[in-house]
Amino acid sequence: MACLAAGHVGPGFSGGGARDYVAASLWRRVGLRINETVRLQVGDFYPQVGACGVLHVRCGKGARGSGPRQRLVPAVDGVDRLLAWWLGEVRPQFGDGSAGGRAVLLPSRRHAPAGGRMPACAVTLRQGLAVAVGRWLPAWSGRLTPHTLRHFCASHLYASGVGLEAVGALLGHVWLSTTARYVHVPAERIERCWQEANARVAGRLLGADPYPAAAGAVGPLWA
Repeated sequence: MACLAAGHVGPGFSGGGARDYVAASLWRRVGLRINETVRLQVGDFYPQVGACGVLHVRCGKGARGSGPRQRLVPAVDGVDRLLAWWLGEVRPQFGDGSAGGRAVLLPSRRHAPAGGRMPACAVTLRQGLAVAVGRWLPAWSGRLTPHTLRHFCASHLYASGVGLEAVGALLGHVWLSTTARYVHVPAERIERCWQEANARVAGRLLGADPYPAAAGAVGPLWA
């Protein structure tokens, strides 16, 4: 996943290729759903909000037909710099600047009847990812999808120390149990946590008992 996980944008990207790169980066870096990505507008990015800006996801997935669920997604993991590059250097090349903040963030080459550009549809973005994977990561062909990148995002953030609840909020999950299914914990981390837990128990056994027991009674071995 080296080319999709790169933290920079190379000079060879332009037009549709750059658009597909931005879409894949939003899936990998902040875990957007593909349908959320399609519906983003230029004005949904607020670079002055927070430490790195936020994306206003207006059409998030609702629970059990409750309608779209909105959320604010921090532009972490370099998404702020990526969007600044896209909006400042590449997006204007599509020639619909008069639409302002209502212009679609990821346009297609087709013009909308009311002016501006039509959004790149989910099929187009999926195909763009498939072509890039086939070219640069052929061993992943047919397996690396937008949803796979969303799982990668969750696992990467969790492995970096982000709590499960925060990961779920970023991905737009209603239930923490859903987020738990997205996080794939490496065996090395499980082993490390097991060793750390054993070390804590050993420290309590060998150190001062935080629960002084009455004569003849046995105190708990954990806090």
